[in-house]
Amino acid sequence: MNRTHMITVAGHNLWLPIRRVSADTSVAYFNIRGKWVLTEACGKALARHIPYGIDAIVMAEGKAEALLHVVGREVGTETIIATKKKKVTMLEPVLSVPSESITSGVQELFLDAEDAEHLRGKKVAFLDDVYSTGGTYKAMKALCDQLGAEIKYTVVILTEGEERSDVISLGHIPLYKD
Repeated sequence: MNRTHMITVAGHNLWLPIRRVSADTSVAYFNIRGKWVLTEACGKALARHIPYGIDAIVMAEGKAEALLHVVGREVGTETIIATKKKKVTMLEPVLSVPSESITSGVQELFLDAEDAEHLRGKKVAFLDDVYSTGGTYKAMKALCDQLGAEIKYTVVILTEGEERSDVISLGHIPLYKD
Protein backbone atom coordinates (compact mmCIF):
# COMPACT_ATOMS: atom_id res chain seq x y z
CA MET A 1 0.00 0.00 0.00
CA ASN A 2 1.31 3.46 -0.92
CA ARG A 3 1.17 5.89 1.99
CA THR A 4 0.58 9.60 1.37
CA HIS A 5 0.45 12.84 3.34
CA MET A 6 -1.90 15.69 2.33
CA ILE A 7 -0.85 19.34 2.59
CA THR A 8 -2.13 22.65 1.31
CA VAL A 9 0.59 25.06 0.21
CA ALA A 10 0.16 28.37 -1.65
CA GLY A 11 -3.47 27.46 -2.33
CA HIS A 12 -2.67 24.03 -3.77
CA ASN A 13 -3.79 20.73 -2.22
CA LEU A 14 -1.07 18.12 -2.62
CA TRP A 15 -0.88 14.42 -1.79
CA LEU A 16 2.78 13.71 -1.08
CA PRO A 17 4.08 10.14 -1.31
CA ILE A 18 5.78 8.81 1.82
CA ARG A 19 9.30 7.70 0.83
CA ARG A 20 11.93 5.89 2.91
CA VAL A 21 15.23 7.81 3.24
CA SER A 22 16.98 5.56 5.77
CA ALA A 23 16.42 2.30 7.64
CA ASP A 24 14.11 3.95 10.18
CA THR A 25 12.96 7.24 8.60
CA SER A 26 10.54 8.18 5.85
CA VAL A 27 9.56 11.60 4.51
CA ALA A 28 6.53 13.10 2.85
CA TYR A 29 8.39 13.68 -0.41
CA PHE A 30 7.85 17.17 -1.84
CA ASN A 31 9.14 17.59 -5.39
CA ILE A 32 8.55 20.93 -7.07
CA ARG A 33 10.68 20.16 -10.16
CA GLY A 34 8.67 20.59 -13.35
CA LYS A 35 5.55 21.85 -11.58
CA TRP A 36 5.50 25.41 -12.95
CA VAL A 37 2.06 26.42 -11.62
CA LEU A 38 3.01 25.36 -8.09
CA THR A 39 6.47 26.94 -8.46
CA GLU A 40 4.94 30.28 -9.50
CA ALA A 41 2.42 30.22 -6.63
CA CYS A 42 5.03 29.29 -4.01
CA GLY A 43 7.59 31.75 -5.39
CA LYS A 44 5.15 34.66 -5.29
CA ALA A 45 4.01 33.72 -1.78
CA LEU A 46 7.60 33.44 -0.50
CA ALA A 47 8.64 36.72 -2.15
CA ARG A 48 6.07 38.54 -0.01
CA HIS A 49 8.05 37.40 3.08
CA ILE A 50 11.39 38.85 1.96
CA PRO A 51 11.70 42.40 3.27
CA TYR A 52 13.12 45.32 1.34
CA GLY A 53 16.87 45.71 1.76
CA ILE A 54 18.02 42.20 0.90
CA ASP A 55 20.94 42.41 -1.54
CA ALA A 56 20.78 38.85 -2.88
CA ILE A 57 18.99 35.54 -2.56
CA VAL A 58 21.13 32.40 -2.32
CA MET A 59 20.41 28.72 -2.65
CA ALA A 60 22.13 25.41 -3.28
CA GLU A 61 21.85 23.79 -6.67
CA GLY A 62 18.92 21.37 -6.82
CA LYS A 63 15.34 20.70 -7.72
CA ALA A 64 14.10 24.12 -6.57
CA GLU A 65 16.18 26.33 -8.88
CA ALA A 66 13.07 27.47 -10.78
CA LEU A 67 11.72 28.69 -7.43
CA LEU A 68 14.78 30.94 -7.08
CA HIS A 69 14.02 32.45 -10.49
CA VAL A 70 10.44 33.30 -9.46
CA VAL A 71 11.40 34.73 -6.05
CA GLY A 72 14.29 36.74 -7.51
CA ARG A 73 12.04 38.16 -10.22
CA GLU A 74 9.31 39.06 -7.73
CA VAL A 75 11.70 40.66 -5.23
CA GLY A 76 13.81 42.28 -7.96
CA THR A 77 17.16 41.25 -6.54
CA GLU A 78 20.24 39.29 -7.53
CA THR A 79 20.22 35.50 -7.17
CA ILE A 80 23.21 33.20 -6.62
CA ILE A 81 23.33 29.39 -6.80
CA ALA A 82 26.07 27.43 -5.05
CA THR A 83 26.85 24.35 -7.14
CA LYS A 84 27.26 20.82 -5.81
CA LYS A 85 30.23 20.09 -8.10
CA LYS A 86 33.24 22.17 -9.00
CA LYS A 87 32.87 23.18 -12.65
CA VAL A 88 35.81 23.68 -15.02
CA THR A 89 34.32 27.06 -16.00
CA MET A 90 34.47 28.44 -12.46
CA LEU A 91 36.77 31.40 -11.87
CA GLU A 92 39.45 30.87 -9.23
CA PRO A 93 39.58 31.00 -6.33
CA VAL A 94 36.67 28.66 -5.76
CA LEU A 95 35.24 28.50 -2.24
CA SER A 96 33.83 25.22 -0.97
CA VAL A 97 32.27 23.80 2.18
CA PRO A 98 30.87 20.37 3.08
CA SER A 99 27.11 19.95 3.20
CA GLU A 100 24.77 17.19 4.35
CA SER A 101 21.08 16.76 3.65
CA ILE A 102 18.56 14.12 4.65
CA THR A 103 17.81 13.24 1.01
CA SER A 104 21.21 13.88 -0.65
CA GLY A 105 23.67 12.72 2.01
CA VAL A 106 27.15 14.26 2.24
CA GLN A 107 28.17 16.61 -0.57
CA GLU A 108 29.99 19.92 -1.10
CA LEU A 109 28.84 23.39 -2.11
CA PHE A 110 30.98 25.60 -4.38
CA LEU A 111 31.05 29.29 -5.32
CA ASP A 112 33.44 30.73 -7.88
CA ALA A 113 35.27 34.03 -7.48
CA GLU A 114 32.68 36.02 -9.45
CA ASP A 115 29.69 34.81 -7.41
CA ALA A 116 31.70 35.17 -4.21
CA GLU A 117 32.45 38.80 -5.06
CA HIS A 118 28.73 39.46 -5.67
CA LEU A 119 27.99 38.20 -2.14
CA ARG A 120 30.87 39.85 -0.30
CA GLY A 121 29.51 41.93 2.61
CA LYS A 122 25.88 41.60 1.48
CA LYS A 123 22.65 40.98 3.38
CA VAL A 124 21.12 37.86 1.89
CA ALA A 125 18.11 35.58 2.12
CA PHE A 126 18.63 31.82 1.95
CA LEU A 127 15.97 30.03 -0.12
CA ASP A 128 15.16 26.34 -0.38
CA ASP A 129 12.19 24.11 -1.05
CA VAL A 130 12.39 22.05 2.18
CA TYR A 131 14.30 22.75 5.41
CA SER A 132 14.81 19.53 7.37
CA THR A 133 18.05 19.02 9.28
CA GLY A 134 19.56 22.39 8.33
CA GLY A 135 22.59 20.83 6.61
CA THR A 136 22.22 22.83 3.40
CA TYR A 137 21.60 26.03 5.37
CA LYS A 138 24.71 25.46 7.51
CA ALA A 139 26.87 24.95 4.40
CA MET A 140 25.49 28.10 2.75
CA LYS A 141 26.01 30.04 5.98
CA ALA A 142 29.65 28.86 6.08
CA LEU A 143 30.16 30.10 2.50
CA CYS A 144 28.52 33.44 3.35
CA ASP A 145 30.56 33.77 6.56
CA GLN A 146 33.78 33.43 4.52
CA LEU A 147 32.64 36.45 2.51
CA GLY A 148 31.33 38.62 5.33
CA ALA A 149 27.81 38.14 3.94
CA GLU A 150 25.00 37.75 6.45
CA ILE A 151 21.99 35.48 6.00
CA LYS A 152 19.22 37.66 7.41
CA TYR A 153 16.28 35.41 6.49
CA THR A 154 15.73 31.75 5.71
CA VAL A 155 12.72 31.28 3.46
CA VAL A 156 11.42 27.85 2.40
CA ILE A 157 8.28 26.27 1.07
CA LEU A 158 8.15 23.64 3.82
CA THR A 159 9.86 22.80 7.06
CA GLU A 160 10.21 19.10 7.79
CA GLY A 161 10.55 17.25 11.06
CA GLU A 162 10.70 19.93 13.74
CA GLU A 163 8.73 23.10 13.20
CA ARG A 164 11.07 26.09 13.35
CA SER A 165 10.34 29.63 14.49
CA ASP A 166 13.57 30.93 12.88
CA VAL A 167 12.56 29.82 9.36
CA ILE A 168 9.89 31.52 7.25
CA SER A 169 7.82 28.79 5.57
CA LEU A 170 4.52 28.23 3.81
CA GLY A 171 3.85 24.95 5.61
CA HIS A 172 5.19 21.98 7.50
CA ILE A 173 5.52 18.23 6.90
CA PRO A 174 6.41 15.54 9.44
CA LEU A 175 9.20 12.98 9.43
CA TYR A 176 8.02 9.42 9.89
CA LYS A 177 9.99 7.13 12.20
CA ASP A 178 9.37 3.58 10.96
